[in-house]
Amino acid sequence: MGGKTAQVFLRRMGVDTLVFASDTIRALVREGVVDKSPSSKKDWAALQEAIETWQMQSNRSLNEISQILSLSVG
Repeated sequence: MGGKTAQVFLRRMGVDTLVFASDTIRALVREGVVDKSPSSKKDWAALQEAIETWQMQSNRSLNEISQILSLSVG
């Protein structure tokens, strides 16, 4: 398994994980975290920092943050 298949599988198995759906990526771009789908170390570091910050501020799980981002796009 790779890519989104593994992410969705882990989520359905109860693992707290992000799913990088196209809406999630668009929300991350809108928020200025990345310019495009994360591919470089710099992109992944920026993404990790943003997610950790949002987790500390909101006390929400990775699943919830991922879904909120995705649903905020529409």
